[in-house]
Amino acid sequence: MSVLLWCYSIRSIIALSPPLNYTAPEPPEGFTTHIGLGQKLLNPIAVYLCAIQAVDQWAGPPWDSNIAHNDGLVNKLLHVGLSYSIEVPRGSAPPLKLSYLLLGLYESVIVMTDETMYREMSVQLEFRGSSTASLGWHHFSGSRPNVGSRIPPNTTAQNRPTSGNVSASNADSGRVSDPNYPDLVLEWKFNERRLDASEVYTAILDLVVDTAALRITEQHPYVDGVSSRRNTALHIQTMVRIQSAQQTNQLVRQAMVLLAIDVFAGHRKFVETDFDILWKGRKTATGWFLKLGNTQGNETTGVSSER
Repeated sequence: MSVLLWCYSIRSIIALSPPLNYTAPEPPEGFTTHIGLGQKLLNPIAVYLCAIQAVDQWAGPPWDSNIAHNDGLVNKLLHVGLSYSIEVPRGSAPPLKLSYLLLGLYESVIVMTDETMYREMSVQLEFRGSSTASLGWHHFSGSRPNVGSRIPPNTTAQNRPTSGNVSASNADSGRVSDPNYPDLVLEWKFNERRLDASEVYTAILDLVVDTAALRITEQHPYVDGVSSRRNTALHIQTMVRIQSAQQTNQLVRQAMVLLAIDVFAGHRKFVETDFDILWKGRKTATGWFLKLGNTQGNETTGVSSER
């Protein structure tokens, strides 16, 4: 069967959302995407983890800076890869900007989530009708190089993750750190109210993309994220500036990777959660997840690879 081609404008997706203050950054005027869907299914949990890690890995330069090299990362255990390739310049073709890359990544995950259709995908990033780069989601079997990817040790490679797929921990609180950043510690506590897994992960993705769009010279007292269906909110209040606003935002993104991988995926539990971010033993930020309205969430059934 031929690849199904969808044409989405990220502006049209955002327009469907209620007028809350928790949205991905407004796309630049003239930015559009063309999305092509393949047939091979992707593990939904791996999609979310790769997307959150990719924002952490690719963000850092200013939001409107040019990107001059290709990159990617893979989750070898869950057989999902994500990469982008810059178009060969032709005449006055526009360059790839960080904003195009992260907004295209954000849109691809929202489309998969809203359509409950986690498949291989190609995303053409265009500015005023000219292609700047292509972003691809891939399923693979066998061994491929691991590009800066970490995965929870008890996550399984299933296309329809359910609560029975892993031996989840019964811990309701704890602390975790990244071996690569031993000075960063995340302390967390699970509460009782259940959330949908896809809503937890898309709220995290929304927040980390927002931090990438903040001006690196400005300190922001808080940052928010909201889930794709607007029923789960994530709030982080920064308490101590770490040398610069840019480094503070980077610290928040790295903490969100810990939260996504080691806490939610590692424990296979999706509930309202309170957490503190510590840097060198000092509390730097505090945050929480909150269910909005009267929507009903569940632990993992909202994340599936088919309708």
